[in-house]
Amino acid sequence: MDPLFPQSPVGFIREKSNVIFRQLLRSRRPFVAEITDAIGNEIFTVCRPFWWINSSIYAEVDGKEIGIVHRRWHLWRRIYDLYLGNRQFAVVENPGFWNWTFTLIDEDDNVLA
Repeated sequence: MDPLFPQSPVGFIREKSNVIFRQLLRSRRPFVAEITDAIGNEIFTVCRPFWWINSSIYAEVDGKEIGIVHRRWHLWRRIYDLYLGNRQFAVVENPGFWNWTFTLIDEDDNVLA
């Protein structure tokens, strides 16, 4: 948000996906989303392929992959591995089944947030 112009948009997200996939596959559907500034210049792209059990989402700038999030399977917890390039820098963990509290842990097992 721009504090001088709080009502003006600072960017947009445009999703490129198939309407039929969106209805049939719902949250498992593959998609590509372009993140742009307010003028329409593409800043980066977010891609997620179709998934069954473990999902992954990729951030790309000019076709070069800059970040990845992999979901690790667990019966009742949500665990996400965060990567910058090929290096894992953090893990996001949810302690319980219905719990909406997440812990962000760095590679040295220090709590970041």
